[in-house]
Amino acid sequence: MIEPIFTLFDARLLAPELWVLLMSCAVLIVSLFSARWTYYLAQFTLVFAAFLTALNFQLSAVLFDGMFVHDPFAGVFKLSIYLIVGWVFLYA
Repeated sequence: MIEPIFTLFDARLLAPELWVLLMSCAVLIVSLFSARWTYYLAQFTLVFAAFLTALNFQLSAVLFDGMFVHDPFAGVFKLSIYLIVGWVFLYA
């Protein structure tokens, strides 16, 4: 039996990174038309990415032949990065 290359469990673990990728493209497009909404959309991106990271906090997995490692330390590190970037956006 052939093993699937990409499963729903993999997508769940990759959700915060995929969300940030998608929304960074959306923020760049919105910034062309409205500078006011760019800030709020960037903050919303960070808050929702932190929410997605918190949902998968206790899961551990190695994906893509070791290229992506997800464990609780990675979750703490990602949450701290989201917090620091949000704080920088707040004071910039």
